[in-house]
Amino acid sequence: MTKRIIVFTLGFDATAVLARITEIALQGDEEFVFLIPTKATERSENTILTIQQFINSLNTRGLKIIYEFIRVNENSVSDAIQTTYDKLSTKNGSFIFDLSGGLRALVIVGYIVAQLLRNRVHEVSSRLESSNEKVIIPLFDLTRPTQAEIRILDKINRDKELTQKEIAENIDRKVSSVARVLTDLEAKGFVIKSNGKPSRYALTKIGSLILKSSSELKHC
Repeated sequence: MTKRIIVFTLGFDATAVLARITEIALQGDEEFVFLIPTKATERSENTILTIQQFINSLNTRGLKIIYEFIRVNENSVSDAIQTTYDKLSTKNGSFIFDLSGGLRALVIVGYIVAQLLRNRVHEVSSRLESSNEKVIIPLFDLTRPTQAEIRILDKINRDKELTQKEIAENIDRKVSSVARVLTDLEAKGFVIKSNGKPSRYALTKIGSLILKSSSELKHC
């Protein structure tokens, strides 16, 4: 049976997360991951301690649950996405995302990372604040770049900063064609160009993640 990795966004109150854990039919070898902000407060640290004590109590009953707290920079969504994706993508198993708690920025980060890992995601859900009813959040194939975009992203990733002409020569495409794709990639936030002449293009953090995710999806 595939190992389940359950990802939570954790706020200042552990109650909702603990309730969710008790609802899960535990197999005994799950892995829990909690997304928390980098800035520690007394309330957040107390919440972490409560979670740790609860999981440790479960393990005294014969379970073998492991857990990890990932601190992400809530002030930079791109940094937070990269940190979370880099941590989760190396894990073996299928993912369940519970986005019911924590800062709104962490909820957004969790959903975007679920999109990037979507071929390995079993479920994404949240809880209605009014009734605590569980709602399933669908994933959409919104971020997969075209083959032309992947070729250009891959070339920039390999050789770092390149001009339109250098990219065109390396992938055997017309400069005008490459220019159109680069314009689209820049609009999507996947590449950034320098102010010099000629302009040179480099991958953004999101562009690097999109390329990596697309490569991994091909092998799923």
